[in-house]
Amino acid sequence: MRMGTPLCTALSRSGRSAAAGLACRAGLLSTMPCASMLVPSRAATTKQWLRRQISDPFVRQAVIDNYRSRAAFKLDYLAAKHRLFREGMVVLDLGACPGGWSQVAARCVAASEGEGIVVSVDLQPIDPIPGVHFIQADVMSSETLDAIEIMIANTLRNRQAEVSGRGSMHRISDIQAMKAQIGSPAKSARVVDVVLSDMAPAFSGNRTVDVTRTTELCEMALTVANRLLKKKGSLVCKFLQGESFNELRALLEAHFETVMHVKPPASRKESTEMFLVCLKFKGPTAAGHIEATEK
Repeated sequence: MRMGTPLCTALSRSGRSAAAGLACRAGLLSTMPCASMLVPSRAATTKQWLRRQISDPFVRQAVIDNYRSRAAFKLDYLAAKHRLFREGMVVLDLGACPGGWSQVAARCVAASEGEGIVVSVDLQPIDPIPGVHFIQADVMSSETLDAIEIMIANTLRNRQAEVSGRGSMHRISDIQAMKAQIGSPAKSARVVDVVLSDMAPAFSGNRTVDVTRTTELCEMALTVANRLLKKKGSLVCKFLQGESFNELRALLEAHFETVMHVKPPASRKESTEMFLVCLKFKGPTAAGHIEATEK
């Protein structure tokens, strides 16, 4: 399905117009920027998936609140419970597509008013979000981490001038041009207050494999935190309950004073997903640091 195509149109093209019409009349489908959140898994039929969406109160509320995904309510819950955000903070959102978490973060730190800063990263493109600076790139690349530092440094330098009703969209090549103007940011300049990661792998259906891959993404988020997070900053990352949980938690506890695992009400009961909320970053250490790939 082409990015930006309304799901009702895409389903009609594939011969599922009746199910699409039902969902469209319910007001649950709109033009969405990330195809992965729209297409039902192979294990579910289109009608089953649509029925679940229509009956889901968080999906309905997301439409009312103009959130791009029901996942926004997961972060909303975690942020309120653990006081993650304040106006003026700098937030980094990893695996941002379709943008629900970035929307919540931008609202909480007053990014569209020029107070806080939200930088989001994903391989998939997303539509602009007010106050959010989006980088379309691979989080696993060290080149991307360089680009994040440059983007934040440039935004801090021009904080008021950067206020935009539409947000901004960038590729790595765009940010290299910024670097030519402002130079390389100081490596010791840790300015990120919160690192968010709702990253998830392409699920295989094999529980052991999926748990391992999700754990690796948590470790990658920790790598980013080691490089960019302020002392006493916070990290939130998604994981799947499984055999590697105790080892992952111990790794995070080596870097943060407080580590909790939480399942927000918006997480489906049948899902094994939970979120690790890590507070009061101790500062970068070599322990548990997973190097980003060079590209």
